[in-house]
Amino acid sequence: MTVDPGRQGMEFLWAALLGIGLGFLYDLGRGVRREKPRLTVPVDMLFSLVFLLSLSLTAVYTRGLRLYQCLGVFLGAGAYFVTVSPPILRQWRRFLRGIGRGCGKIRRTVKKSMVFLRKLAKKLFPSSWKWGTIKNVLWADKSRRIKEIRR
Repeated sequence: MTVDPGRQGMEFLWAALLGIGLGFLYDLGRGVRREKPRLTVPVDMLFSLVFLLSLSLTAVYTRGLRLYQCLGVFLGAGAYFVTVSPPILRQWRRFLRGIGRGCGKIRRTVKKSMVFLRKLAKKLFPSSWKWGTIKNVLWADKSRRIKEIRR
């Protein structure tokens, strides 16, 4: 069974667009990996899962994965990496650094607040026994409560 050339051309075009999309997704992961090296394995696993899922869905949609479709995916990704990848990667890394700085400011503010609250608790709670004591314990038996009240 053969596929007509028009359909082959459209499938090649869709595969090239898929390659561009996968290249963009790879760039997003590459920026995250460069800023936070601890996230390398999870980001790579996520990209691998998306890559295999997209190829599987392409195979299901077009009733089989053909060699020209694989070529289209790799040519689309290659064209993306040669043309628009460097500026997108720069902007993405700048964005991630800005988020990191914002999270750092929030972390420092929370840390300062915790230090203040720790100092406050250290000053207040050693003298808290002077604030008052509870003489009547409601859940104790009645004879014990009466003895406590008489004291």
